[in-house]
Amino acid sequence: MSAPSNSDVQTKLRALVDMLLGYLKETNSSQTLQSHENVDGEAIVNDLGKLGLILADNATKVTIACKPPCLPISAIPTIEAMGETLFRISGYVESIPTSTGKTLIQMIKSTTEEILFNSAALANSFLDEPVDPSVITSKGYLISTGVVWEACDRFNNLPKTNKQAVIIKWEERLELLKDVILEIKKLLNQDDKQGDEDDGWDEIFGESINVTLSTKEKEVIELSLKLFDLVKKLFNKTLKRYIVPLDLSSYNSSSEKGETDGNMSKINQTLDQYMDLCKLISDDADELGTSLYPPQDSMAVESKVTDTSLHSQELIKVVLPFASQEDVNWFNACDAQFKNISATYHREE
Repeated sequence: MSAPSNSDVQTKLRALVDMLLGYLKETNSSQTLQSHENVDGEAIVNDLGKLGLILADNATKVTIACKPPCLPISAIPTIEAMGETLFRISGYVESIPTSTGKTLIQMIKSTTEEILFNSAALANSFLDEPVDPSVITSKGYLISTGVVWEACDRFNNLPKTNKQAVIIKWEERLELLKDVILEIKKLLNQDDKQGDEDDGWDEIFGESINVTLSTKEKEVIELSLKLFDLVKKLFNKTLKRYIVPLDLSSYNSSSEKGETDGNMSKINQTLDQYMDLCKLISDDADELGTSLYPPQDSMAVESKVTDTSLHSQELIKVVLPFASQEDVNWFNACDAQFKNISATYHREE
C-alpha cells in the first residue's frame, strides 16, 4: 500500500468541508424530534461541552499536521478524527427532543452552526482550491483555529435549562426595547434643540439628526413613547414575577416520572410561548421606532402601533392564568391602557 500523498490530504479536507456544509443545512432546518420525553438540559449542555473540548483538541492537531510543510501520514488521521467529532456533535444536537424547550434548542443550534461553519473555514484554509468565498471566507488557519476554540467554549457557557435560556433572551429583548426608547427620546430632544444655536460639534461627532417635527409628528412620537414604556413595564413584570421565580426543582423531585415529564414539557411550552410573543412585541416596537422618523408614514405607524398593542395584549392573556389576584388586576389595567393608547392614536389619525 502506497503512502498517502498531499492529494489525499486535499481530498479529505474537501470531503470534510462538503460534509460540514451539508450539516449546516440540516441544522438550519426547523426539524427537531417531536418527543415529549423529559430530557435533562444540564446533561445535554455538559455532554456538548465535553464534545467541544474534544473538537478544540482536534482543531489544534489538524492545524499542526496540515500547516506547511504538511505531512500526509499525520494529517489524514487528524482530519478524520475531527470529522468524527463533528459528526457526533451534529447528530447529538439533531436528537434533542422538543420537550427540552424551543428557546434552549435554538441557542444550542445557533452555537452548533458557529462551530460547524468555523470548522469548515479551518479545513477550507488548507485547501489548494478553496470553496467559493461567498460560501466560506477563510481567514487563514491560525485565526480560524482560534475561532473554532472560541466557538467550542460557547458550548460550556450555554444555559442549563430552557428557563435560563428564556431569561437570557428576554433580557436581551428588554435591552433592545430600552435602546429604542432612548433613540426616540433623542429624536424629540433634537427637535426641541432646533431653535438653539448650533456650534457644529454634534455634526462632527455624528450626533446630529437634523430633523424638524411637525406638531402632529411630535404627538405621535409622544404617544408611541407611552406605548413603549407600557411594554417595558409588561416585560419587567412578566420576567420578575412569572419567569425568574419559577421553581423547576419542585417538578424534578416528583415521584411520578411520567407526571414530571408532562409538567416540564408544559412549562417549557409556556416559557417558549412567552418568548415567542416577547420577540414579536420587540420586533414590532423596533419597526415602530424606525417609522417615527420624519417623514412619517401614517399607515406604517398605525400598523405597528396596532401590532405592538395586540401582541402585548396576547402576552397578558397567556400570563393571566398563572397570575395572583393582585397581579390579575395589574394585568387587566395594563390591557386597558394598551387599548386606550391604540384608540387614542386612531382618534388622532
